[in-house]
Amino acid sequence: MSKKNLFYIICAMSIALLGFISVQIYWTRQVFKLQEQVFKNTVNQAMDEVVFQINRRDISERVLRYRQHAELIRRIDTLNTWMAILRQSYPAIAFEERSFSQNAQDNFILTEPPLLPDSVSAAIGPQPSAVYIRRLRNTYRAWEQERTLLFLNSRLFDDLLRETMRHTPEQNLLRRLDPYRLDSLIARELNAKGLHTDFEWGIFSNDRSKLIVRRSRDYGVRLLQSPYFYQLFPNDPSPDAYFLIVDFPQQKAFIASRMWYLGLVTLLLFGLQLFAFSYTVRAVIRQHRFAVQKADFINHITHEIKTPVSTISLVCESFRDPDIHYGEAEIQNLLHIVQHESGRLQQLSRQMIEISTLEKGFYQLDRRECDLHEIIRQAINHSGFQIMLNRGQIQTDLQAAKTLIFGDKERLISVFTNLIENANKYCERAPLIRIESHDTPDGIEITVSDNGIGIPKKQWHKIFEKLYRVPAGNTQKHYGFGLGLSFVKSITEQHKGKIWVESELKKGSTFHLLFPAVAKPGADREG
Repeated sequence: MSKKNLFYIICAMSIALLGFISVQIYWTRQVFKLQEQVFKNTVNQAMDEVVFQINRRDISERVLRYRQHAELIRRIDTLNTWMAILRQSYPAIAFEERSFSQNAQDNFILTEPPLLPDSVSAAIGPQPSAVYIRRLRNTYRAWEQERTLLFLNSRLFDDLLRETMRHTPEQNLLRRLDPYRLDSLIARELNAKGLHTDFEWGIFSNDRSKLIVRRSRDYGVRLLQSPYFYQLFPNDPSPDAYFLIVDFPQQKAFIASRMWYLGLVTLLLFGLQLFAFSYTVRAVIRQHRFAVQKADFINHITHEIKTPVSTISLVCESFRDPDIHYGEAEIQNLLHIVQHESGRLQQLSRQMIEISTLEKGFYQLDRRECDLHEIIRQAINHSGFQIMLNRGQIQTDLQAAKTLIFGDKERLISVFTNLIENANKYCERAPLIRIESHDTPDGIEITVSDNGIGIPKKQWHKIFEKLYRVPAGNTQKHYGFGLGLSFVKSITEQHKGKIWVESELKKGSTFHLLFPAVAKPGADREG
């Protein structure tokens, strides 16, 4: 796959991901708006009930006052009627000296009363005439006193009504509405509807254009901007209009808390999508890069194979040519050339086998208990001749006491051999390689240092990738296939170890390897 096609595929995947995320965000916002509308409808229902309760209580109190006043007037009218009847029927009852009359013989006799209404007669009862008149007089006076008291009460109602007309809108409102009762009523209705959140309220006067009463002193401007307002006393004939305004400071947080499951699922989906997208893109890029590196490796190794094959073929042809005669020294020289080129072919074959194994990501290890210092010595013996040819040297400072590890000896020798050969290959002067070991709480740590060309810091984490080669080292003088350090890392990790590098350009590199050790009492020290 070309880089251009890969770029188009990544762009298409990115557009698809952004589109999917945009759709999710859109529908999440729509659900949130729907929940806001549900919240508003629920608030309206609760506040309608609050306004209804306030209006019903206000009307009930007014009706009760009117009934009480009407009852006073009716009682006064009844007493006036009864008293008028008594005065008309018995004028003498109003004055005690006129209670008796004088006849023709100058004798005082009690005036015979006419028949009274049954209710009056029942109240007085049948009595002798003198006593009867006295009772009538007492009843009349009692009615007068009761009427006077009723007149006073009626005047109090009238004065109260006139005083009410002189009240300010604030006084009139507070007389008709108790703020504490209103606050309790709002809280009760909201809780009954499931709206368990903080609220603020105030009462706005249309005539005065201001908040008459509010729950909190520090909550005025925002309260006036609230969309939740309801008219109080809508049937009131007064020109003053009062509006109950309610606001919810934590409305969005409350709605979000009721949608926490949707938010959690949305976030999880976002995270999963981003992870899957990034992982896929990285995998595609990694595979594309590896495919390019693999093709490049095959091209280079094919070119490398041609040289030793051609050399060996020429030597064989020269032996078969009857016109060419070689002496003993010349034959030995040709055999040395054939042996050298055969070694190169073996090395190339081994590298091709290694790349196949690296693709599988796992090596079959023959694990046994082995001494890590002994492994290092054998690796030095394998590579020491090449170091000597470059007039270099290898120094060791093996101070670790616990040197036994459980692993594949041959693979571990290859690990240190690769590190030593790399130190020799990527050095522009006489190589100086130093190998040290020391104990750590996690096991045994080996450091392999050199005085080579160094590695740029931004390349440190890449040099252990398969077929990766540092660009500065891809010259004919420092040619490699990018397999050695990948092989080293793979073998180290399969031995449950760790490897990392520290390097500085033109000053060299230091590779650190950490292996879990098996205790070995009385281990020897080598310096």
